Amino acid sequence: MNKIHLVIYSILLISSSAFSKDIECANSPDGKPVIKNQLLICDLRTSSNDKSLLRRSFGLVQAVEISSDIRLKVNPQELHTILGEDKISLPKHPVFANLIMKNINGKGQVLHTSMMVNPVLTKTGEEICDLKFIDFQPNISNFQSPDLPSWILKGIEKTLNNNQSLHNKVLKIANQAAAKLRVKCEQQRLQF
Repeated sequence: MNKIHLVIYSILLISSSAFSKDIECANSPDGKPVIKNQLLICDLRTSSNDKSLLRRSFGLVQAVEISSDIRLKVNPQELHTILGEDKISLPKHPVFANLIMKNINGKGQVLHTSMMVNPVLTKTGEEICDLKFIDFQPNISNFQSPDLPSWILKGIEKTLNNNQSLHNKVLKIANQAAAKLRVKCEQQRLQF
């Protein structure tokens, strides 16, 4: 096993749980998903550059940046279909991650990675007014990086698919979106 590959693999595993406390949608002032023209929109952006990341990565990783632009139809027909299912499979979409590595000169060097995500959410509730999400599986595939061999990429993919911290953070975002739908539902009920 090449020592450089082992170090990079360790760094990616460490960084997979080092994201900021709140994953935010960059397209809204409050960081929550926006529903506009029957489309849920979240330009997902998160990063971590705390000192513990540098320490845990043996002084090599300065920051991790994650981005993905999520678009999900929430028109009445789509919602009716969603509400009829216990598990909701969201459209497959790309996610990009950059690891900013500290090199010998102290300057940042970027390790680019990308992956496809086909998330599945498990829900409770039969109506929009009582919709809650209780489980999340990212179903990450096609993890790629021009700088890493395939055996490392497969290990990272497996680790990310089983990362409990990532699971909890995405579940929180999904429930924030569901809360917005519930508020709209309650407002409509009060109008009648």
